[in-house]
Amino acid sequence: VALGSGDIRTARHLTLLAADACAAGLPEAEAIRALTLTPAKLLGLGKSVGSIETGKRADLLITTGPLLRSDTRIQRVIARGRTVFELPQ
Repeated sequence: VALGSGDIRTARHLTLLAADACAAGLPEAEAIRALTLTPAKLLGLGKSVGSIETGKRADLLITTGPLLRSDTRIQRVIARGRTVFELPQ
């Protein structure tokens, strides 16, 4: 299973799609994989992105709680090894 928004303008809703999939019975780990590794593999990029492993490029989100909870907020975004967003303390 892979999830996609179909439009760059609605990509911010991907976690909502994943949460809806969980509500319909998809395990949370599979829903997260449907946003990360599975799409990377489908696009032929699974060896370089999609999971946190040595040698892969990893952009990371640091959140206040579980990614798929509606009350979770992003605290920091790290892209290519640099913080590109940080919630003010």
